Amino acid sequence: MLEIQSYEEGPNKIAVFTVKLTVSRNSMGYRYKQKPLEIGSTIDLLLNNTRVGGNVMDIRDSNKQEVVGGKHKKLKVRLYKRRPWFAKKIKVGDKKFGVGGDRVQVEVLAKKVGLSEESVPTARGLMLTGNPMYRDIELELKLLVSDRGGVTYFANYQPIKVGNKLYIPMEDYNLYEAEVMGVE
Repeated sequence: MLEIQSYEEGPNKIAVFTVKLTVSRNSMGYRYKQKPLEIGSTIDLLLNNTRVGGNVMDIRDSNKQEVVGGKHKKLKVRLYKRRPWFAKKIKVGDKKFGVGGDRVQVEVLAKKVGLSEESVPTARGLMLTGNPMYRDIELELKLLVSDRGGVTYFANYQPIKVGNKLYIPMEDYNLYEAEVMGVE
């Protein structure tokens, strides 16, 4: 095993293993334990006397000098209609480290908080007003991402695209349904 990363998704924990396998190759592709090895296929591994089952997310040829482990990207995200106490909990400089505590997966670079916008019907149409019960939170984040098949992913399975909602676990809070506003 080369690397383990784990992520929270609500009450569940997702583990991503980077492993080096001995495979055979023919004109049809790779095979592992006499089964086709393809992205999306299931795989059974025995790691330290523990049976682990999962799905293949990526296949890399060890002869090609590809970088394993990802890179950092800056994103602007917005969290809508959150309680004021939640907005106060988020601090610039907050970080989430990966398994082993050696790489930063998420870092809060900037924060802007305002009253949550709501549409209120009036005699002349709709009017935007601020709701004092809720806050909209705009964050600039640095995320550890990986590229596969021309798509950039956070946590190995969440595509980074404007308009997508990300589920970002932090140490003391979760930035769930963080809508991507921009990617650098």
